[in-house]
Amino acid sequence: MTKDQYKESIKLHELRTPLFGIQSTLEYILDQLDQLDQDMIQELLGKVLLSCKRMDNSLIKLQRWATLDKGSDEPESYLSCQKLLEKKIGSKPNFKLGVIRDFKLVFREDQLSFLLDELVENASKFHSSKEPIQVILDVNQLIILNHQNNLNPTQVFHPEPFFQINRPIREQQGLGLGLAICQAYARQNNTELTFQISKGIFRAVLKSC
Repeated sequence: MTKDQYKESIKLHELRTPLFGIQSTLEYILDQLDQLDQDMIQELLGKVLLSCKRMDNSLIKLQRWATLDKGSDEPESYLSCQKLLEKKIGSKPNFKLGVIRDFKLVFREDQLSFLLDELVENASKFHSSKEPIQVILDVNQLIILNHQNNLNPTQVFHPEPFFQINRPIREQQGLGLGLAICQAYARQNNTELTFQISKGIFRAVLKSC
């Protein structure tokens, strides 16, 4: 399989899998409707809803990827990165925020919201330790540290669209677009977003230029 064929298979797999789950579950409910109690129906419909959300998330990212070069709103000035993060992770018990030095950030609102949500989601999704995910504000940079066991012990990680690491084991990775979109948004807003893993710690750094 060529690299282009592999990437195409990722797209088809990530879109068709939740759709197949929705279809098969609804067919089962209709076929067994007279024999299913309300609790079972609610459980099955909950699985349908999760599949719908997964597909919707993939389609939204595909749209964002397709419109990266199109115009966006003017950047806004955020005086406190700390306040932004407190809104994103304040209610999440598996995150710990440490502030060495708060800083100002100039960024397009919609793009910044997507970027922060994606970094938080990625850290939560692949975190492999009972220790909290560390979020640190230092001089002009936001650092997110979490344990991940699906990457090589030490490497610089470059997000690649429609690519999954250890795909047979970790099929829940999605389209592989989220972090690639985040890097593109960072460049468009005169910031730098890099990723590195060392000794099992995945490090995402957003640096304000």
